[in-house]
Parts: sequence; C-alpha cells; structure tokens
Amino acid sequence: MKLKLTLEQAIDLIKNTRNTYFLEGSPGIGKTHTGKVVANDLDWSYYHVDLTQTNPEDIGIPYVDTERKVSMLFPNELFGLHEDKPCVIMLDEFSKADEAVQKAVHSLLDARKKYIGGKLLHKDTKIICTGNMSSDGLGDNIQAHTMDRWTVIHIKKPNAKQFALWCLGQGRDKDNPKRDTVHPLVSAWVMREPSSMDDYPDLSEEELKTNAFIYNPDLHNGTGVKFGTPRGYVNTTDIIYAYQDGVIDENIMTAGLVGTIGEAGGHALSNLVVKDIDMPTWEEIFNDPTNTEVPEDPAILLMLVSTAIRHIEDEDQMSAWFKFMKRIPHNEYIALFITSVRGSNDEEKNDWMLSRPEYRDMKLENKHLVRDH
Repeated sequence: MKLKLTLEQAIDLIKNTRNTYFLEGSPGIGKTHTGKVVANDLDWSYYHVDLTQTNPEDIGIPYVDTERKVSMLFPNELFGLHEDKPCVIMLDEFSKADEAVQKAVHSLLDARKKYIGGKLLHKDTKIICTGNMSSDGLGDNIQAHTMDRWTVIHIKKPNAKQFALWCLGQGRDKDNPKRDTVHPLVSAWVMREPSSMDDYPDLSEEELKTNAFIYNPDLHNGTGVKFGTPRGYVNTTDIIYAYQDGVIDENIMTAGLVGTIGEAGGHALSNLVVKDIDMPTWEEIFNDPTNTEVPEDPAILLMLVSTAIRHIEDEDQMSAWFKFMKRIPHNEYIALFITSVRGSNDEEKNDWMLSRPEYRDMKLENKHLVRDH
C-alpha cells in the first residue's frame, strides 16, 4: 500500500527541502493549489504553467549571441529568471503533457541545479509538478529517467470532516462579503454523505460498485460522465446561491449541480438545498441561548460552530453563544470554536472570548482538547 501524505504534510515537506516534487493523486483534490500555498507561506512569487496548454516553443525564444557566435534560448518569464530571487514554479499536469514538452522542461527537475535554456534558476527556487495516478486511466505518462529526478508524493484525499472544516474555514467571499466562499450547505451535505469523499484506490471492488458519488476508472474514464471531487463540490456554491436568490428554479439548479458533481451527488445535494434544514437562527441563539433547541445532526452543529465567529458582533452575543455551546454534548465542537477564534486574527473577538467566565470553565473541563498558545 502506498504511503500517502495530506496536502498540509506535503506543503511542510516542500517548504523545508530543496527537492523537486511530483504530487500524484486523484482528480480535483487540491494538488494544484499546493504551489500557491507554499509561495504565500514563503512570501515568494508564484508561477503556474499548465503543461497541457504549453508547446515546446513556449518555453523560450531562440536568439543569437553575435559576440560569442552561438545561439541561445531566452526563457519565458513564467520561469522567474527576471526576478533573480527564489520563487515557486508549478508545472501542472506534467504527466499529461506531450513528450516534447516534458523534455523541454526536463532540466528544471534537478534538485540541486535547475536551469532552462542554459540559464540557472535561483538555487532555492522550488519546482512542483502534478499529475494523476496511472491507475486513473487519464492519459498520464512519465518516462523512467524523469521519475529519477524528483520525489514522488502520493496525496491523500481528505475525509468528509476534514474537507467540511476546510470549506467552513474559507470565510466570506471577497467579491461578495454577504456570501461564504464555499456555501455552508456543501459542508453539511458532505458530512451527511461521507462516502462522497472516499478515494477509489482505498475501496474494495464491491465498495466501489456501490459508491455512485466518486470517480471510478471503470465507469468514468473516457465517457464524459461527471463525478464528485472536492473541486466540484466547491464549484456548486454559485449555483446554490443562484437558486436561493430566486434567479433560477429548482430544475435549473439540479441540472447545474448534476453537471458539476454527477448524477448521484447533484440530486442528493439538490434535495438538501430545497428542503428546510432544522437549524436555529442566530437571533434565536443570541436571545434565548438556554432554551433554543440544540440540533442533533453533526453536520448542522459543525456549520453552527464553524461560522459562529462571523455572526458574533458584541460581548453579549459572545456570552450567549457560550451558554448555548455549553449545551452541545460533544466537546470537540467547543475546541473547534476556540481554535477558530484564535486563528481568526480578530483581536477584539479573541478578547471577548478570553474575558468570558464560561470560556475559562470550558477550558478547564476540556484541557485535553484546548491548549494555550
């Protein structure tokens, strides 16, 4: 069995070593996003090159050095040579690129001496390549001598809870602050349908046959039939909001969801969007925290706890929320809220939380889950 790393573990490895990495994993699980995260964490420039859309001549332009009487290659700015400082270069879909393109960027892959067109890149520049598993049957092909130049990391697909927490942690949409970046119902649905986050290599043949949500190479390869991926689930957000805003009707929404995450997932998510969810309003929680009914559905609890910080606007509401939260039977939700406040960089709300006697009591009762910085 392959040893797999989460995206977070892969990011830590990439940031702290000079190796060139090939990230291998199922479609739509966030491999490409890794490069941008690494660049942001290091405060370096980020260059993304989709090798399936690249021709060999796109790598650089030949020119003649008349003094030395030789021809040279003037590399494309996508390789960061003009900055003369370290950067992160993502060679996306490397394994699907034409062989000629793979050969053209081959000199970038050496861990200690990366160069293109005879020009050396900064010694600390990080090269990250991505591709799908050969067993996916998606046309991935890499030569043996190429495999010897990089470190292969098998990326682990997040489970339902991990993905739901990631979605809820994306916060508000920068272009529309009244909306969440990922619709909360996406998290709720994934929590209710945890098999939607299964990864087919980890399933038995019988389990794979009964999972209609995810990619199955025997059913989906070359058929044009949609299936569910984390990327697809995120991309349902605008469709759900369009329905809730009254811009489209239920049939149009369902068709859009099916076209984004497949038949099984699209219909299941549509049903959740259309029906009323038994969830208390924030007004009810803040006005009557000791009597407002606490949901039993873990997905709804996760939505409430993970988004609470966005709705709390003063100390009284923070106090009311703690009174409500104390009635939640599962302590891990308390730890999640405290962690979300600490990680929000909102000093005012953090002070409100720290000043609450309920916080101190909860912290003492859950020392194994809540730790000081």
